[in-house]
Amino acid sequence: MLANNGQAQILHPEEIQQLRNEVLWPHMTFENCILETDRLSTTFHFGVQIDGLAVATVTFQKENTDKLKQDSSKGSSKDVSQDALQEKQYRLRAMAVREGYRGQGFGDAIVEAGLNHLFGLGVEVVWCDARVAALNFYRRLQFDELEEEYEIPIIGLHRFMWKVLSSHS
Repeated sequence: MLANNGQAQILHPEEIQQLRNEVLWPHMTFENCILETDRLSTTFHFGVQIDGLAVATVTFQKENTDKLKQDSSKGSSKDVSQDALQEKQYRLRAMAVREGYRGQGFGDAIVEAGLNHLFGLGVEVVWCDARVAALNFYRRLQFDELEEEYEIPIIGLHRFMWKVLSSHS
């Protein structure tokens, strides 16, 4: 994937820091828009740059959640294997598209690039805390969801969502 042509590519944390600050976390300082996990070898940042400006970003980090186990006990995450429940999980987070670039497919492109990359690494399930305003975006990408909404302070209402990558195509 080539830089600066509107294609999804792997980016470095510093290349997405400004976009995170402007779109996701304007309440935080610029310096705090780099997460502790951003530089781990197991963390991947996909994004789109146009003329050197990051216009879309998403981060995938190795992180397990117990919410899949809770949902599995209710029988609604039947496609999630025991391996995935124990270790083959990744978290999708910090997904943003710059205003003026939304609705052009950049969000779909970066999430799909990340899911394809993780599928190639043997990851079985990707989960996220999706902002309520973005639920239809994730539904369109065939993420499953829990019905319960919860508040993340300062940021707003969210819903837990996940996608089993064996069903990813």
